[in-house]
Amino acid sequence: MILSNWPIHGRESGETLKKILWMTVPLACVMVFFAIYLACVYFFTAPKWVGRSKDHNWKGILLMEKHYKLYYGFLEWKGSKKEGERAIVTLTQYRINGKLEAGEKEEDFTIKRKATDTSNGTGFVDFVPRPKDTDKVEVLVYWRVDGKLHKQLIQLNKWRWPIFLYGL
Repeated sequence: MILSNWPIHGRESGETLKKILWMTVPLACVMVFFAIYLACVYFFTAPKWVGRSKDHNWKGILLMEKHYKLYYGFLEWKGSKKEGERAIVTLTQYRINGKLEAGEKEEDFTIKRKATDTSNGTGFVDFVPRPKDTDKVEVLVYWRVDGKLHKQLIQLNKWRWPIFLYGL
């Protein structure tokens, strides 16, 4: 029987208990601190709006700028790196309840914004007020890969947790 080899009495059982405590106490502390961190983020930070495109190539994020208390939004390319290097964003639109709030009305071929450009190439809105909780927030993105047009409508949903947890 496997359990018959387990030390129950004497000095060996005390040493085994110490080893177990040395492993579980730090792990429990880390878990408690992580839970406190998540609670602080949830209750004390401004909500974000986050969403993914249906093809999972794009992630849209709307965040609050802390100094002015206004929101800005940007897109992150989540598709293949090879395709992202060839993809050129030609149109972005920020919509609330179907109404165009920011962005172009037609594709703009003069601006060469790469899909993978994180410096400023994929921003879709700057300095807008916080959407209402009942608003339907969307981002429309058009991009071309080797001249072929692609488009996706990204539904942004209110998200109070840290962004890295979105989509897990």
